[in-house]
Amino acid sequence: MRIERKILTRKQILLGRYSAQFWVLAAFLALVFLIGGGSRNDIQSLVILRPASILVFAFGLWTLSREHLNAYRWVFGMAAAIMILTALHLVPLPPAMWEALSGRGLLVEIDHAAGIGGVWRPLAMVPTGAWNAFFSLFAPLSVLVLGVQLDADERFRFLPLLLGIGLLSGSIGLLQILGAPDGPLYFYRVTNEGSAVGLFANRNHAAVFLACLFPLLAIFGWVNAETIERRRFRSWMSGILGGFILMLILVTGSRAGVVVAALGLVSVPLLYQPPQITLPARRKGAPRTKFTFIYGAFGIVALGVLTALFSRAEALKRLTAPDQLDDRRFQIWGPTLDAIWKY
Repeated sequence: MRIERKILTRKQILLGRYSAQFWVLAAFLALVFLIGGGSRNDIQSLVILRPASILVFAFGLWTLSREHLNAYRWVFGMAAAIMILTALHLVPLPPAMWEALSGRGLLVEIDHAAGIGGVWRPLAMVPTGAWNAFFSLFAPLSVLVLGVQLDADERFRFLPLLLGIGLLSGSIGLLQILGAPDGPLYFYRVTNEGSAVGLFANRNHAAVFLACLFPLLAIFGWVNAETIERRRFRSWMSGILGGFILMLILVTGSRAGVVVAALGLVSVPLLYQPPQITLPARRKGAPRTKFTFIYGAFGIVALGVLTALFSRAEALKRLTAPDQLDDRRFQIWGPTLDAIWKY
């Protein structure tokens, strides 16, 4: 009897090693960052992203089990509450109930003057904006329902993907500030021209995403390193990439990015995990582990200082500007809080 040996290709091994949820989520994240860098309802690429988000969400619900729901019931409860609250703003209300709501007096007078009566209107003052907000929720919900179904190894494999997307976005941002303010590397019509926005339409979104990579770099450098050589390599790579990301955040000109980056850097020591491997004997004269943190911190600070000296740290300039209180984003908080209380 002849026994045939089946030789598996690398592609077959990878497809069999990871679940369908892993590959669907990886493809969906790539699509989101490729065409979903903005949330305005007039962005043409959302015509593709929004239906894709609903389909991916449906696939995630189809494969979701009761065990996943029980394990993350608080997260799913919060997501359901957000979804229901947004949907309630789209439900048409009886005219008497709608007219009794605060802040509708002027519209009621216009209706009476125009002879319009008995119109059922939703709670949202701008229904098109509410619909845009509702459909935008399907993207994070899709990531949630698929992400909870991944095991620890699959979730760890997403770190290189997210780090790679962040570095790609930051590198595009560097090319953007080196080129023309209205150059072809700006992918959205309404954007911060002349700023490093990368794959996004807004520099704040780009900078905050980069700042969120600091904890991911810490996990990537210290977790799941089977050998001491791999741990050292990942630690050094994480430190180098962290310095590069800090430089990218400074050149975006985003004050929010600087604040979130500070929080991200503070979280790095809290995520430290001692090695779970047998370390070889330290050679004479080799630096101790604690000095690695000192060298890494010194390198990051040095890169930040160099960036500031080369006058590219736009975020620090805007953060230390003397006219902070004159910014409309600070002045609008008063009317915003008043509107929240009134409506």
